[in-house]
Amino acid sequence: MGIIKHTHHNIELDSPGKDSYQLRKAGSKAVLLTGENRSQLTLEEPFSGKFFEVFKILQCDLVIVEGMANAPWPKLEIHRQAYSEPRYFPEDKTIQALVTDQSQKYSAMGECIDLNRIDELGFWVLSFLEKNRVF
Repeated sequence: MGIIKHTHHNIELDSPGKDSYQLRKAGSKAVLLTGENRSQLTLEEPFSGKFFEVFKILQCDLVIVEGMANAPWPKLEIHRQAYSEPRYFPEDKTIQALVTDQSQKYSAMGECIDLNRIDELGFWVLSFLEKNRVF
């Protein structure tokens, strides 16, 4: 599994004065920091769909993307009653299902998954992956 987390903040994971920081500032498009237990890839360009190739190389069966609501790929919208109404469901046709604590209220509008039934969500995701293999 892989995860892409979108942020509106200007991210800086490296430290000024370090070789990797200076190399990136000098014009390197990509810097891979690697150690005994983990690696970190920093790319000097905005996100694009070509970044999914990294997850293919790493043989990820599933990539979860948090944020990027306007992206064209299939998605789930997560909604809790305490946080108002769903923002995109059912108008956004890329939303495959609404995961909510009010599934009975919205079920007539499209596919809904009970937020409190993690087993139901897991089965839904596995079924979706079997039918819609992207990688």
